[in-house]
Amino acid sequence: ILFTFVLVDFAWLFFRADSVKQAFDILHRIIFQFNFKEMTYYGSYLMGETKSGLLFVLAGIGIVFFIDLLHEKNISIEKIAMYKINIVIRWLLYVGITIFLLFSVIQNYGQAPSTFIYERF
Repeated sequence: ILFTFVLVDFAWLFFRADSVKQAFDILHRIIFQFNFKEMTYYGSYLMGETKSGLLFVLAGIGIVFFIDLLHEKNISIEKIAMYKINIVIRWLLYVGITIFLLFSVIQNYGQAPSTFIYERF
């Protein structure tokens, strides 16, 4: 799995770069001039998003992991929601999740889509 991941990431360099020379320059910088502090300090981890956008992504990942954990332990979310949670709290959760999803979609509405990675291939 690790070998496949490294191989695919290496191949993606050539799709991202404008030329073969630039791809090898990027590869050289990754191997010989890698600077983790520079990568994280200037916000490259945001991938062009804002910090609130990054928090939304992390919250979504956390929710998916939490639901998967419950599923692995054979805990039914539907049974908990229907029989153990008060109806007022349950509807507050429904409304909160709906607002969260709507805000996530509306936040990026009208922005230009990123270019397709294989566009120049």
